[in-house]
Amino acid sequence: LTSGGVGVVISAVFALFSQLDDFIPYKRIFGGLEEWAIHNILMIAVIVFIGLFLAWIISLIIAMLKYANFTVTKTERDF
Repeated sequence: LTSGGVGVVISAVFALFSQLDDFIPYKRIFGGLEEWAIHNILMIAVIVFIGLFLAWIISLIIAMLKYANFTVTKTERDF
C-alpha cells in the first residue's frame, strides 16, 4: 500500500497528456471551463480525489501483479 507507485501512475498520465497536446486543442475544448470552475470548486475537489484514488488503485494492482509469485523459504542454516 505504501510502495510509492501512485507517483509513477500520475506522472505517466501527465506524460501522456503532454504528448497529446499537439493533437488535442485544449484551449478550444476548455475555453468556458474557467467560469464553471469558479462556481464548482467542490466538484473539482471530488474529481481530483477520485483521480488520485484511481491512481492509487492502479498502483496497488501493479504492485500485486509484480509480487504475485513471491515466496519465502526457510532453510536450516538461517537463524
